[in-house]
Amino acid sequence: YTSKQSFERKVSLLAKASEAQRRKRKELSRLCSMANKRVQLLERKGLETPAIIALKDNTHFGVGHKKVSNKEINNEWIRVNNFLDSLTSTYRGAQKYIKQVAELTGYKGKSNNELKEHATMIFNLVNRVKEIVEQQEDTYYTSWRILNAVKMVVQDNKNSFDELDDYDDRIQAILDSLDSVDKVNQGEEGFADDLDSNNWDFIREKK
Repeated sequence: YTSKQSFERKVSLLAKASEAQRRKRKELSRLCSMANKRVQLLERKGLETPAIIALKDNTHFGVGHKKVSNKEINNEWIRVNNFLDSLTSTYRGAQKYIKQVAELTGYKGKSNNELKEHATMIFNLVNRVKEIVEQQEDTYYTSWRILNAVKMVVQDNKNSFDELDDYDDRIQAILDSLDSVDKVNQGEEGFADDLDSNNWDFIREKK
């Protein structure tokens, strides 16, 4: 390459990179708008699901019109896609999840408000257990794996999870059951393939 050709090539590459980033930012804006609508609907319905809890205090998506770095755009891209991929980011998915959680934990509440309150309590327990495990063991547990541990606690006690009144007792019981869940995961025994199964023991984690 001559100096002029080299310069023109660099300009061309920069232009292509800039156009690709512009398209990505446009798509990011579309995804953020979709995610924000889901958040607003779930909040309006009073559904504090794992997808919402995972956002913590940052429940708004978007980078606005300000100048932002590629790293900030990529971080928001990952965050919004993680949210949209979550079953409980949609109203329909959240409703299905709440019913499954009630069944899994032996909860006998009948009204929608009772089911929502119970599910929110379970969601927060699961989130707390995830935090503890990740801090202590530098490992990652999905919400479903922890919920399977909750199911084991219910089976072992042969009663409703609600009868473990103390918050710390509930947390410890779940933590103690995680090893058993790992054994089931490795053997893939007693799993349902999805939430729509009528007869299921544990939920299989999606690969």
